[in-house]
Amino acid sequence: MTRTILVLLASFSMVACVTTPREGCVGARNARQATIHYGDSELRVTPPVLNVKRTSDFTVKLNPSNARGPNGIDYANVTVTVVGKPEDEYQVNNSWIVEKSASGKNGEMYWCAPNTVDVYYYEVTVDEVGMLDPRVDVD
Repeated sequence: MTRTILVLLASFSMVACVTTPREGCVGARNARQATIHYGDSELRVTPPVLNVKRTSDFTVKLNPSNARGPNGIDYANVTVTVVGKPEDEYQVNNSWIVEKSASGKNGEMYWCAPNTVDVYYYEVTVDEVGMLDPRVDVD
């Protein structure tokens, strides 16, 4: 009886460790991540051009500076917004990168890349810091 219970517990714990794909995405094995680094006089996205497989996760993580900015700005508490660039600017439909916002050291946003190979542009706006427009290459 004890052996049966242990086998059941082991199988339940293995199921809990499996990463489930986000809706419509292939899943975590193809996920790619960009990191937004920001603080006083700093705003950059690494990598600046991210290659993502079709229908896989495109994740953005936040990395605010630990130092305080002018007037005591705590960068961990400012809002970071990511949205696809307007279609007419680059003649490509960036609408799959719907507007999302987050803040903090553990801030994270994700999207499911489309099933269309193309170059997509998005806008990163960090309150109190500035704006960038990196891109995602879907192949």
